Amino acid sequence: MRRIAGFTALEWIILIVMAGLLFTVAGHIMGGGKPSGLVYAALGETGSLIEVDGAVVGYQAAADPGALDSASFTVRLFLGDMGGVDMDRATVTFSDRSDATVLPQGAEGDAPPYWTIADRLNRPPFQTADGDNRLEPGESFVIRVLFPHPVGAGETFTIALTPPGGLQESIQRTVPPRVTPVTVL
Repeated sequence: MRRIAGFTALEWIILIVMAGLLFTVAGHIMGGGKPSGLVYAALGETGSLIEVDGAVVGYQAAADPGALDSASFTVRLFLGDMGGVDMDRATVTFSDRSDATVLPQGAEGDAPPYWTIADRLNRPPFQTADGDNRLEPGESFVIRVLFPHPVGAGETFTIALTPPGGLQESIQRTVPPRVTPVTVL
């Protein structure tokens, strides 16, 4: 009986697995520094992405019952975001047909126009809302924007929230013909 020397299928599989392990170990030893690649780049991009979650609510102006003088909405990190957003460095811009105004961050009782974090909410399943102004996974912030001037029925306004290093999230709404003390936009 003649014996033929060569690799069997099992020997080839073992050889390929061992070569793969060798290259993986060598890559970890030789490679270092910041990871690169499409997945890591995508994760880095989501670090400052926010989205509006739920309804936008407008509040009736005391001086003009047919107009709104403020609005509130809830923001959270984009789904799957692993980073956080420092809201103290965020920019809020209010614009309508007359002009655009960059609003300062303020506190309840300040003279309008300004924006503020009105409330901090837990997001299931994390329940991790804390007292700082950094929007993190598991948190939602209720943002209240006090307009520079009342916006009447039929008028359109835009609120743009831009996190530091992130993409702008814009909300454009038209005030309905009938304004109530709390109007869902």
